[in-house]
Amino acid sequence: MRPTLGSPISAGSWPAPEADGPARGRRTGTRARSRYAVSVSPGALFRKVDAIEIAVPSIDEGLEFYRDRLGHALVWRTGTAAGLRMPDSDAEIVLQAERPDPAVDLLVESANAAVDVVVAAGGTVVAGPFDIPIGRCAVVEDPWGNRLVLVDAHNGVLETDADGWVVGVQPPAHDEGSPASR
Repeated sequence: MRPTLGSPISAGSWPAPEADGPARGRRTGTRARSRYAVSVSPGALFRKVDAIEIAVPSIDEGLEFYRDRLGHALVWRTGTAAGLRMPDSDAEIVLQAERPDPAVDLLVESANAAVDVVVAAGGTVVAGPFDIPIGRCAVVEDPWGNRLVLVDAHNGVLETDADGWVVGVQPPAHDEGSPASR
């Protein structure tokens, strides 16, 4: 079974913004020029909701509640995160035991380019961009402090074994110079 997207983002807390990249600090941070070219598809920046992250004390406890009691099927899992299916959406519920706060993961064409667009529009960078198994990720805040996780999946989708444990990443069906920056 292969999940559509969703992935464990990182171990522990969010990584620090890249020192030589589009790091801007918090809302009062400075706006530095990015080394990444801004090239996103015309129109809206966010392609879809990829996942809703819910903090749980442990993955087993979270699975007992959300899978066993509320009926959401397991899509994938690691030692610190698990993706659950929502029947009327391809977005996932991601249980994570690494950070205390919930988060919304939004799919973007390129995490690097999306950071530049958010910053140019008045947002700030909290973390990244950084590599994740399926591609790149960044955490940003809008001008009002709403935290958003930007995910691009240019590496593909998670592969799992029969029990849902993540065993690797399946590359996309075609990779014709994907615009997702590296």
